Amino acid sequence: MKITPYNPEVTPNTVTGEVRGNTDINAVGGMTASNQAKGVLLDEASKQLQLYMDGQIKTSIIDAKNKYEQDMTNLLHNPDTGLLNRQDINALDVTKQYEQEERKIRRQAMTMLPNYKQAKDAFEEMANGINTRTVGTVMEYQYNKDMEHRKNTMQIALDNDVNAVVQNKNWFDIQKAFIKNQATAHVLFDNVYGDDVINAQVKAKNTNAMKTVMQNLMASGNDDDYNTGLQLLDTSAPFINIQDMANIRQGLLTRQHENFKTQLAKEAFNRFPDNPIERKKWIIDHSTRTVLAGGANTGNAIHNYIVNYAKEYGLNPQWVGAMFSVETGGGNPDAIYNAGHGGYGQITDGTAKYMKIDELFPNWRTDPQMGIKASIYVLKKKIEQNGGDIQKGLYAYNGGGDPQYMKKIKAAYDYITKNNYFEGGNSGTGYERNLIEGFNKTSAIPQNGRVGCAEVALAASSWANPIAADAYKKGLFNVREMAKYLQQCDVKETSFNPDKLNVGDFIVYQNNNRDYAHVVVYDGRGGFYGNSSSANNGKGGKIHGDSIYIPGLTPTHILHMGAGSVNGTHPKIETVLNDEEIEQVYGMANNYARQQEYAQNVSDNNLFEAGTTEMDRLHKNGITAPETYHAITEKYGTNARVYSRLLSVERMYSVPPKVERDETGTGGGRRGRGTGATFGGGFSGRRLNKDDMVILKSQIGYNFSSLPEIFGYCKQHGLALTPTQQNDLAKTMGRYLRGENEYAPEYKIDVKKIAREMGKNPNALNIPVAEQLTRQKSLDFENKYGRMPTYNELKGLCQSALITDINGYTQTDLRSDGFNSVDPIPGTKYSNVYTTGGNHLTIYNGTIDQIKRGEQFLINVERHREVIPVTHKPQQHKQTMWERFKRFFGH
Repeated sequence: MKITPYNPEVTPNTVTGEVRGNTDINAVGGMTASNQAKGVLLDEASKQLQLYMDGQIKTSIIDAKNKYEQDMTNLLHNPDTGLLNRQDINALDVTKQYEQEERKIRRQAMTMLPNYKQAKDAFEEMANGINTRTVGTVMEYQYNKDMEHRKNTMQIALDNDVNAVVQNKNWFDIQKAFIKNQATAHVLFDNVYGDDVINAQVKAKNTNAMKTVMQNLMASGNDDDYNTGLQLLDTSAPFINIQDMANIRQGLLTRQHENFKTQLAKEAFNRFPDNPIERKKWIIDHSTRTVLAGGANTGNAIHNYIVNYAKEYGLNPQWVGAMFSVETGGGNPDAIYNAGHGGYGQITDGTAKYMKIDELFPNWRTDPQMGIKASIYVLKKKIEQNGGDIQKGLYAYNGGGDPQYMKKIKAAYDYITKNNYFEGGNSGTGYERNLIEGFNKTSAIPQNGRVGCAEVALAASSWANPIAADAYKKGLFNVREMAKYLQQCDVKETSFNPDKLNVGDFIVYQNNNRDYAHVVVYDGRGGFYGNSSSANNGKGGKIHGDSIYIPGLTPTHILHMGAGSVNGTHPKIETVLNDEEIEQVYGMANNYARQQEYAQNVSDNNLFEAGTTEMDRLHKNGITAPETYHAITEKYGTNARVYSRLLSVERMYSVPPKVERDETGTGGGRRGRGTGATFGGGFSGRRLNKDDMVILKSQIGYNFSSLPEIFGYCKQHGLALTPTQQNDLAKTMGRYLRGENEYAPEYKIDVKKIAREMGKNPNALNIPVAEQLTRQKSLDFENKYGRMPTYNELKGLCQSALITDINGYTQTDLRSDGFNSVDPIPGTKYSNVYTTGGNHLTIYNGTIDQIKRGEQFLINVERHREVIPVTHKPQQHKQTMWERFKRFFGH
């Protein structure tokens, strides 16, 4: 047999990874049957070896792919080192580091492969797929990180500007910040978003910034800041989402109104501290204001601009007003506003560009005057292009986009003419005539004499200007107060410029750096009507001066009250406070009065107590010299009230103490009628005279709230009370407890109405007692909080007197029957009872029921001292004086 040498073709192919056997049988010994069998076996072994090798290759490829995928995930998402979780590198560095690390991870994974091209190709294909997906994640991260950085850059710049505005209180600089924010946004995002998206994002950020500014203005509580906030909203409409500021605008208006009510209440109290009738009358007089409808001063600044510029362009103000009403007011002339990018008249960008509006009317998108003037200019051009026909001009102004436009215009015009909007002219002849007549009718010497300049100005102008007449009626004779009120009536105030004066305008002067020091009325000819402090030998008086340049005074402002703003108008009364608000302000003013009275009473009582304590100490030491006690009166009697009280008391101390028998003799005493209190009881000591009784009664409601307190005080200080005096004190205390006569409450509360609201039958209640209880609780409230309760708090106090407790009683029921409290004793048929007379009894429950039904009287029970049997008497808690005091007052 020929043996063939070793054939290297049977070795594994390192390129393809295949194991191939030689088909030449001679390679294994020829064509013998034995050799043929061996050839078959060898071929089968080769196939098995190939399968094994393929499996090993696939396994290594999968292991390498898993390793690569795991390391790539760790590269990006490891909580500590992952590229997408690191904050210390920027987006570009993330991309660079990703490319470097990916190459390292790929090389490391390939070391796990056998040295076969097939394995490498398969792994590369899988790794490229993973890398493609991962690169997408990185690029998305890079994009998001870049956008976040740009947005943060924009937000930080805006926040810095807003913080500067808030810190420096240069509120109108916020608009500069908005303009800067717009420019910054376009630099950052022009290659990312379109204009619409950028503008929407800018407006959203500006709106949030404006909310921050508004919150600071609203938190100040200052009326001027509220006005500033409203002005900012009106002029910033192009920069912000104005609809998102509706609640803030309403909040500013509400706070402004509440501030007005508070100031009005304080002013009413300050003017009439001791006269509630005049106080209320003054509030009612100030519950309305007069504005001028129809002319260049319409009572609405926007309407003023519409009237003035319509006349400037020779157009009918009412048709022009109808156009603005439809464009941004929804057909309502009172709702016209700067609606955003197109302004008050909604000028389109195309029209603005074509007619060069930006050049002719700078800042027209933010400045109300420029915005309104620009819209009227566009309307004028449209009318001219349509042969002077205002109807066709209006239709052209809209551009034909709304087929119902002219129908809406006509409806708005009809409403405007019917209600006298946008009327008026500018002639000054009639105004001057009325001004002269008013000046001639004005008193030669004003009520306020030397300082009556505002009084004379208002009096003279009252014949020509109804706003002046209204201010005169309200007594606004302080220059600053007058100017503030006139501005509330929409009178325009500007810096002094003689070229802007009209006959009848008010000129405000400064004196020694004091603003609003003087005011006169311009006569239209270089002179003025006003008051001179040196006239009438220094008493003051009206004069017609020949020059508005007054020595020692500097003109600083003009209040445009004259012919240019009034002729052709009619007065319109606006309600500032409704009837409910008038009562609310009146209540606030009365509360200020009560607070001051309370503070004064506390101070007076402290002084009185200090004086009487010192007198009492001297009296106990046996000192009786009248001048010694009078010196104490002089020391503590710092006002007439305390002085008169101490003066009466000093006579009680400046005589030697002696013992006198009262009219009832010693001991025994007698009982009053129907009060449940024991009179007498062995009073002895110095008898009280008439002045002493006045003093004693004056302390009811302050130091004394019950008869036992008065009697205890008298016994402690050695003062004797006759039966007549005891009865007199009992009657006075009764009036106090019932709130009658001199103790009648200042407030009015309808107990029956409150009872019905609680589902109770008013006819089954003792209404006078419920009123007295409410009053007592009100006094307790005042003593605790230093102020009178509000109406709602007072209503709650009344309700507490009508609520049924767990034992089935109301405080009104108890007080009606002479009880302060009834506490059932557990396990017995008896109750602990505290009476209004200050007694503590233990009474059978059946007897209590009889008293409630009117079959028995508490006074009879007290006299018999009905108590429970000793065998059933439980151990009772001994109450302190403070606990009894709280029970007595229903706490």
